[in-house]
Amino acid sequence: MNRHLLILMVVFTTISAQCQIPYNEQAALLDLYHATDGANWHNTWNLNESPENWHGVQITNNHVTGINLSQNNLKGQLPESLGDLSQLYFLELFFNQLEGELPSGISGLSKLKRLVLNGNNFEGELPSLLYDLENLQVLLLASNHFTGKISNAILNLKNLEVFNVFDNCMNGNFPIALLKLNKLNELNLAANNFKGSIPKELAQAQNLKSIMLTDNQFQNLSEFKKLIQDRELNSPTTRTASF
Repeated sequence: MNRHLLILMVVFTTISAQCQIPYNEQAALLDLYHATDGANWHNTWNLNESPENWHGVQITNNHVTGINLSQNNLKGQLPESLGDLSQLYFLELFFNQLEGELPSGISGLSKLKRLVLNGNNFEGELPSLLYDLENLQVLLLASNHFTGKISNAILNLKNLEVFNVFDNCMNGNFPIALLKLNKLNELNLAANNFKGSIPKELAQAQNLKSIMLTDNQFQNLSEFKKLIQDRELNSPTTRTASF
């Protein structure tokens, strides 16, 4: 029998004896561990213990409902099997050394509310399947190497409250679809390659409390800044803006 397979069987047998999370969720956690050099994490997992004792793993009603392995020296690419964690509500992996494109398996995280991946080395365009996560409230992708435009499919993220792609390589015109996300209160597009004009409607968006647009190629920054200032004079409200 293959030695690696034998080790996995022993691990699964040990885990099964200690907790009741589904087999495919156990396998997904182990895939994440091996794909990101788990043995060298700052806070590694003891695979002989139950997953409920593993650093950064939240288990509720015998399902994995949260993962926070931020600032934990993860290296490598996220496995496709991550999508088997279908009960996940938050996935936070910020400030690691993860790379490559986001796996298509992420579409399986239909209950996800928080996806926090800032401060890594992810690249490529945002996968279209990302826009299928309709329960997503917080999407933090700052300080990576993402490219391409923001799809109009972002309209599917009707519960989105925070959208941050600061310090990437994204381009195209200002994504008008963002104006139709009524729950969005924090928007950060700064330090990318966006161009064209900022829509006047953005200055009138009552829900937006924070707008960051600096270090792009927008043509009408001064005009937009004046619109914001006029609005504040006529209807004072707490708002953070950077142009």
